[in-house]
Amino acid sequence: MTNNGGNSFEFTLPSKMPCSPGPKRFHKSTSETKTTARTHESLLSIPIQWLCLKSRIPFTIYAGPTIDKMSTIIDYNRIYTHRYKSKLVKAGIDKCCIKKESIPELLYYVDNNIETILSNKDISPKDKTNLFYHTALRRTKRAFERPGRESFLRIREIIAIMLEDILEDKETMNPLFILMQHNHRSLCKPPIYTFTHSLNVGILATFFVKRLLNGIDRNNLEMIGLGFLLHDIGMLKVPGRIINKKASLNKGDSAVIKQHPKWGYDVMNRVGNIPSEATYIIMEHHERLNGKGYPFQLKGENIHLFARICAIMDTFDALISERIHKRAVSIVEALKTIQKRVPYEYDRDLFSALIILLLDTGLIKT
Repeated sequence: MTNNGGNSFEFTLPSKMPCSPGPKRFHKSTSETKTTARTHESLLSIPIQWLCLKSRIPFTIYAGPTIDKMSTIIDYNRIYTHRYKSKLVKAGIDKCCIKKESIPELLYYVDNNIETILSNKDISPKDKTNLFYHTALRRTKRAFERPGRESFLRIREIIAIMLEDILEDKETMNPLFILMQHNHRSLCKPPIYTFTHSLNVGILATFFVKRLLNGIDRNNLEMIGLGFLLHDIGMLKVPGRIINKKASLNKGDSAVIKQHPKWGYDVMNRVGNIPSEATYIIMEHHERLNGKGYPFQLKGENIHLFARICAIMDTFDALISERIHKRAVSIVEALKTIQKRVPYEYDRDLFSALIILLLDTGLIKT
């Protein structure tokens, strides 16, 4: 898949994965003239639909007839009012620019206003998908690196947004799945892979449960989604020498990796007040129906339903992902690989339901 145009936020920004530190506390007021010569290298284009009324803008906004004749239209730290919006609309401006050095502030702004931005009906399904996915990716990264109630609450918020604004509409679902596949190939290095993999499994598994258990209580679904999205949180305790290893893992390396479900449970247990469904998912997503999984060698229905779902989605996503030690396979190849392990490792009924889901969303064709 290639970049099909649009602004550079889509593919350039997420690979850098900044931590969204928020507005600079001691930002110097600009003394530049109203019209300034600039270059493509120094500016980033953003749609005006990203600007939210009554919000404070933590960066300076420019617009103009050409890239080298940009004028300051909203100064740093101003509130975006109807007056500013009317000025842009009357001038026929649908895109504005910010300095690329203001990207961290832009990410902070988008993250804090994501619900309002996504509710804007003028945003295209593709732009909505990109904003949702990369905001979710940054929140996932933060939850893994700084696990706690606040970061988990931010994850639950993103799950709620996904359920309300993304998964209900095929126009946003299809580009979301395409974007997930793109990131399988472009963001394959650890630890970024761990974050993208966890997010992708979280999206797929949550959507699957929503379809499978039609009418499930919304609060329960959000908490189950939390478990799916954080299923691999214990992987961050695996030493980098193992994660980055290009050669085949030896028995000692494999034994270490097999500890990550327990380590993930320990992380969640320290945070406290985590629903049992989430802990089951984290602890049991590597168990297999034939008892040859880990860490407890559970069999059959002794494995929690949501952990059995996560097991299939985890394997599916891993197979279609590019890794430093393996190539990605196609969706059809991945499904054939899983099918060979049904019903010994994976649940037959759940696998059949996954096929139906993928056909319905157009990811595989009859």
